Amino acid sequence: AGPRPPARRHHATLACCGGETLIIVGGEHGRARWVHADAFAFDVRAGTWTQAAKATTWPDGDGPRRTFWDTEVGRVNRLVLVTDSAEREWALLYAERASEGAALSQPEETWLLGPLGPAAGAASWQWIRLGAAPTSRAVGYTVNALSHRPGLAAVVLGGLDVSERPLLALESLVIQATSDGGVDAHWGAHDVDVIAAGLASFQRPPEPPARAHHAAVEWPGRGLLVVGGEGRGGRNLRNDLWLLEPSGDSLHWRKLPFTLPDEAGRTQLCAAVVGGGPSTHRLVVFGGSCQPVDNMINSAARQAPLDFWARDLDGCETSS
Repeated sequence: AGPRPPARRHHATLACCGGETLIIVGGEHGRARWVHADAFAFDVRAGTWTQAAKATTWPDGDGPRRTFWDTEVGRVNRLVLVTDSAEREWALLYAERASEGAALSQPEETWLLGPLGPAAGAASWQWIRLGAAPTSRAVGYTVNALSHRPGLAAVVLGGLDVSERPLLALESLVIQATSDGGVDAHWGAHDVDVIAAGLASFQRPPEPPARAHHAAVEWPGRGLLVVGGEGRGGRNLRNDLWLLEPSGDSLHWRKLPFTLPDEAGRTQLCAAVVGGGPSTHRLVVFGGSCQPVDNMINSAARQAPLDFWARDLDGCETSS
């Protein structure tokens, strides 16, 4: 068994290989604020640790540096499990600024770690730097993996820019496997078509309004569901549901008939898709902050509801 990872906080973690391997990356030691730039894989069945990507981990390699994990300059990081066109698993490390205006001198970075596999072979994994996504975002955006879409690995959506302006700004990460066992990975922006029922072909209905602090969750086999959120300055709460639907090499927006009753909208909410198989898929929405429909002007009237709502998705028709 390899060395156990040092104690840490503000690290990122995910599970891969069907839950057989647990990965932790980066973080900092609490008292001395010693920042880690390493990665470890844990074999869930054997109970053993292996240091991952030794050859490419900083400072001996070109992996993410310690400044990538320095929370004093406002950096928060996400680790998302994605797949390439050969359906190999990778960990996508995405840098986030913890507050507007923070860490403006720090370059935004995204990295891939992999290809992933059993923890015992983690030393051979590699860090691959992707560079920054095209749009600079501060907070309130979502990063989601798309399963069953080989090559189209992840999408980034919404959020606030550094001037606190809400964005839609859909961007995707494409990871194509190469013949030598490597990958060709790049970020791309999308001009997404909008589909709505009953509209003439020359009419272009509006795409989803720009938003931050929304929820986004995959609807398996269909695409990405986007619900709720807020506009600039925390105003104009969103009370809608959109489906981002892959079709070949393109993406399409489709508006679905869903609103939360008796409220103008909801932000900072959570959502999940449950069911499947012999049962129907359901979107479950819970928590967050909502604005009552009978008091839409006074932001002090916002509530933190202790409720959840469910919507059957299978067979759901589009609305105009």
